[in-house]
Amino acid sequence: MLQPYDAFSMLSSAPGPMSPTLERDKQISVMRRETILKYLKRTKDIFLIYGGGELILEGYRDASFQLNDDDAKSQSGFVFKLNGGVVAWKSSKQATTADSTTEAEYIAASEAAKEAVWMKNYIQEMRVVSSIVGP
Repeated sequence: MLQPYDAFSMLSSAPGPMSPTLERDKQISVMRRETILKYLKRTKDIFLIYGGGELILEGYRDASFQLNDDDAKSQSGFVFKLNGGVVAWKSSKQATTADSTTEAEYIAASEAAKEAVWMKNYIQEMRVVSSIVGP
């Protein structure tokens, strides 16, 4: 069975409109698209249910200060869960060079806070709930 991340992987690895392709690449691309369309047709009635109770959005973040000696960048990461199911995550090098572990943690907190505000607004705009308090 094709998982959603497989479908994304197939779409993202398909040749782009500006790239030169060979006939074989075109055939593979068509087969990938057909597989994705079959998957979507087969799973059209499957959806996520997050329970009937209160909607709970949880967020976690962390940072690692300058992991690599060759690169002075720290690593940030966050994950958000909606009623226990992961709905957003990110792990990347920080754009700014942190001078301390504390600064790296503040940068990670700032990135996670921006995502939390976006998610809160998105949930409200989708009218999933009338209002959301956290995070």
